Formats: sequence, structure tokens, C-alpha cells
Amino acid sequence: MKKNKLSLAIALGMSLALASCGGDEKNAQQTSTENTVAQKVTQAQTKSNVLSYIPADTAILAIYVKDDRYPLPQRLVEITEKVYASVGTLLTEMFTDSFKKYHDKADPGSDTEKVDAFFDKWFSQDGIKKLGLSIEENEFALYAVDLFPVLRMTLAKGHSFDELLTELMHKANDSKADTAEFKSINGRMVYFFGDKEMKILVSLDGNELVVSLSPTREIDNLMPKLLGFEKPAKNITQSNEYHDTIAKYNYMGNSMYWFDIRQIADYFINPAQYNSPMLDLMKVQDKQMSQECKSEILGMFDKLPRMVGGTTKLSDTMLSSNLVFEMADGLGSKLSKMTGRIPASSSPSSLSYGFSFDIEAAKTLALEFVTNIEQDPYKCDMLQSLNDQAAGLKAQLSQPLPPFVSNFKGFNLIIDTLDLDFTQTDPDKMIKDLKAKVLLAVDNPEAIKGMATMALPELNNLGLNVGGEAVNISSMMPVSGTQIPVNLDHVFMAMGKETIGASLGEGTDKVLTQDVKEGGQASLFTIGINADFYQKMFAGIDTVSDKLPPDAQKQLRIQKTLMSDLIWWQREDASIGFNDKGLEISAEIKY
Repeated sequence: MKKNKLSLAIALGMSLALASCGGDEKNAQQTSTENTVAQKVTQAQTKSNVLSYIPADTAILAIYVKDDRYPLPQRLVEITEKVYASVGTLLTEMFTDSFKKYHDKADPGSDTEKVDAFFDKWFSQDGIKKLGLSIEENEFALYAVDLFPVLRMTLAKGHSFDELLTELMHKANDSKADTAEFKSINGRMVYFFGDKEMKILVSLDGNELVVSLSPTREIDNLMPKLLGFEKPAKNITQSNEYHDTIAKYNYMGNSMYWFDIRQIADYFINPAQYNSPMLDLMKVQDKQMSQECKSEILGMFDKLPRMVGGTTKLSDTMLSSNLVFEMADGLGSKLSKMTGRIPASSSPSSLSYGFSFDIEAAKTLALEFVTNIEQDPYKCDMLQSLNDQAAGLKAQLSQPLPPFVSNFKGFNLIIDTLDLDFTQTDPDKMIKDLKAKVLLAVDNPEAIKGMATMALPELNNLGLNVGGEAVNISSMMPVSGTQIPVNLDHVFMAMGKETIGASLGEGTDKVLTQDVKEGGQASLFTIGINADFYQKMFAGIDTVSDKLPPDAQKQLRIQKTLMSDLIWWQREDASIGFNDKGLEISAEIKY
């Protein structure tokens, strides 16, 4: 039996290991879906035809399809249509600018009018409609046949995508003869772009667009499956993995994705088990690894089988989603021990950034993983360097941590107000108002105070006590407001039983007093931001843009577009943390 064996390389990067841990050797084909839920999803599935083309064993999946159970809120539709138009304008500016710069260097005086006309035609607001992009009508699926990616999309009615493909075909052949062609196959328009080695395949049948690629010599064999002339014998909606993933993570079944790391790894580690044109193209051979290496490396991927994600809630005002790097055999729960505490704030913020890390717990975990490697070393010759480093790392991890380091558990940096005046030419006058605070999570705040008092004895005279009111520490600041563009007349500090906080700004002392008494969140990382925080920062940008060089003016114009149109949400909050599922990233968008 192998217990808790984890990769030393990742242990060094995260102060822990993530390879193999706990439990008996698993079968090479084990995935998170072996524990099939007793009752599968039985509601009526989406009526979308797109899913019927996706093979049940796809290692890559990303879908958004129509489903009557999950109608799109009209408000989201209106917002997204506006975003589409802005993205087109932004892409036009960026691509034409880059093209001009490249050709001015490579071929001074070259004619770029045709390029401008092309982007204006296809990426303007009208061009986006001609491309068939509409959130109300679009469906899309990204999946794999063998290891070849396939993009299948339902375009909006009235599109002119065939016109775009014909134009691209002519441009390709003008650039280099016989690099693009068109055929009518099974009543569908099929375009081929490429050379003697590899070709991109594009099929257009009414509103159905399919894009894939194939080795030129394998096109006749692969094209029916890649472009959907032949549907798979078993599609994704008939697979346990699809239904179990929806049930396990409470996903809306029409909006989800996964990347099966374990399955893809097996292709490259055991290529003889697959009749794969992709592996043939890449010249992957079966005898490149010993049996020991195959077993131990696949054992690592058994612990990290998939990345999965999807939408969990969609309403008229909010969208929630998550992404999980799955971990097996309780690894996620074990790694959660290294999570510290991010102090909470009692008031809403414009921007917050929190991070936590229990260094003492992480050190204990890393020491456990390294000890396991030392006691039961890898047999694979490719992993011998990990064996060689285990003893040295164990010695380093056995050293005691400094008191302050082990006392620290996390922090939260919060900006409540930031008001900038871009009309000011004097940097010292540009910040009109700033209210911010930083909260530190500690096990023993008195110990931190004691260390600070040794350096600043006058701290004892300010009345800073656990549970007491925030005190003004402006007199102790090493710099003054005349040396930096921030008013330092109102700097406060407060202590709670597990939190020490400092705030900047007039009137922030009362909130700080309450904040250090609040609890905390057991996450590795959190972030929250209001859209108006960004928008206010760029609100006065026009007042200074005319004083800048043309290139800088263009960049500012792009930034303003991003702020005004592409930030379609009102607030975003996200968190990252370990749990029994693995490493989970959760996000909530209010719009």
C-alpha cells in the first residue's frame, strides 16, 4: 500500500504536495464519476440538438444550449447584445492597429485599406449581426472526438457567415494558391483551410456551424465524425458522467464544462490502448515509459482527475457559478487544513482583497507528504529527483517557524472610497478622498502588540487594548501627508480577540472598532469589487487624454470603452478554497 504520496514539485510550490495520497492503488480508469449517484437527473433534458453530436466519452466539454427550464433573463439579453457590439469595436481597433504597425515595419507604405474594410465589415455592430452572434439564438458546444477539438455552434437566423467564409477562402488563396477550397458534402457547405499536413474544416448547414481540424491524410476517415455526418453511438446525455456531474455540483445542465485531466493523460501514457490519429500525428509511442512510471504518474492523476465548472444559479439580477479542480481520496479535505482566516468587514466595500494561509498547518502537511516519499520512494526513474530532494526538504521543514509567522492567519485589504481628480496636474492633489483599511487575522494579537511596542514604546500610551475603541496613531506615522499624496491625519488602529486592524480616512474609526470584532471566512482567497470603482477611476479620463501622444490617447479610449460597456455587471465576488470536492473557485455576479 502507498499512503499519502504526493508530488514534491508541487509541494515546493504550495508548501504542500499534490500527487498521491492515502488509500490503496486505484484502477487506472478511476474517475470521480465511479460513485454514481443513486438517482440520476430525471427532469426533462434540453431539447437542443447540439448535445446529440457530443460523444459520451469526450475528455473536453464546454456547452451552452437552450433549455426551457433555464430561460435567459431579458435584462441579461439586452446587456449582452451591447457587450457584443463593444467587443466588435474593440477588436477592430486592436487588430487593425497591430496590423498597421507590423506592416509598416515589414513593408513600409503597404496598403492596409483592405484590412480596415474587412474589420469594419465584420466587427462593426451590423457585422456582429451578420456573423450570427446573438445570445438569444446562439448555442455552442466545444468537445473532443479522439483528441481533436470540435466547435459546434447554432448561429442566429439571417446570418451571413457563408459570405465571411467565402471571403476568407479567397484571401487565403490570394496569399498562397491552393490553401483553401470549398465542397458541397451531404448537402452541407464545407470549407477546407490548410496545407498538406493539417487542415481546418468548417461546415455550414443552415444555422449550424461546425469547426474542427484534421491531418490532411486522415480527412476522409475523420470528417464524418468531426463534422457530425455520423452521430456517436452514445452521446453525452446518455452518459453517467454528465448526469452525475450535474447532480453533484447542482449545475444547470445547459451551461457547464469539464476537462478530464486523467483521461487525457492516459492517452499519452498508454497510447497503445487507443487507435488515435492525433497520437499518430504527434508520434507518441507506447514504450517511452516503464511500467513503474506509468503506474505512479497515473496514480498522481487519479488524485486530480478533472477540472469541472458550470452555472449554478441565474436570475434577473444575479449569476452564480463555480469551478472545481477535483481531488480524490479526501485530498481536498486534507489540504483545507492549511486554510487560515480572512477577517470579515461589517460594512460594504468598493474593493476587497483577502488572503489566508495557515503556515504552521501547511508546514505540517508538507512534512507528512515528504516523509511518505522518503519512506516509500518512487520507483519510476523519471521521478528520482523527487526522492533525492525529500531528505533535504524534510530537514528544512523540521526547523521551527518564527513566532510572528506562525501567529499570522490571513488579511483583508479593503477600499471603501477612492475619489480621483484627473483635472489636477499636481499628483499631490489628485486623490480627493481615500478611505481604506487592512485587517490582520492573528492567533495572539497581544503578542503582535508586544512586538510593535518594542519598536515604538509610545504605542503603550495610546490606549490600544483588545476589545477597546480604535485609537488614532497618526502621530506615529513615519511619513506625513506632505510627503505622500494622502492625508495621514486620520489613521486608526484597533484590536479584537483574533483581529488587528488599521484604517485610513476621517470617520473610519467607528467601523474599524466593529470590524475587529467580526468573524472571518475560511477561504484561501477572496475578492469583491463594485463596477463603479473602476468606472469612477476613468470618469475624468477625457480631461487629460488630449494632452497625451496619439498612441496613448487610443489606449485610453480603449480603456474607457472597457469601463463603460464591457463592465456589464454591478458587483463581482469570488472565493477560492479547499473542501471535500477539491480546490473550488466560486463566483457571484450581480448585474
